[in-house]
Amino acid sequence: MPETNAETSPEIEIVRKEQRHRYEALLEGELAGFMTYRLHEGTIELVHTEIDDAFEGKGVGSVFVRDVLDEIRSDGTRRVVPSCPFVAEWIERHPDYADPAALYNRSSSGPVRCRSWIAVRCASNAG
Repeated sequence: MPETNAETSPEIEIVRKEQRHRYEALLEGELAGFMTYRLHEGTIELVHTEIDDAFEGKGVGSVFVRDVLDEIRSDGTRRVVPSCPFVAEWIERHPDYADPAALYNRSSSGPVRCRSWIAVRCASNAG
């Protein structure tokens, strides 16, 4: 999927639906996609992202992920655990979203220290 820039990025509105544990992306008032999350002590786990077929290939997913991460980052109360493969891959392609702060990621063997405010899968693959 091609990267978007400020001139071609769609104008989407991000709405957090706390009761449904998800963020919604609205494009011209229409639901374009959603991202489910789980809250844990000190973290927010981004579990699944879905973009409606009608909005595929228009940059909505990329803008959506960026805007959600910006909101979480600006709030500053939780760190991100990107369980959703789409979010994890987006973060890997955008290294400016890796802040130099420590983060603990949950794994089957217990907490693993990562060098980022976002626990990208490198931690769980450390064997």
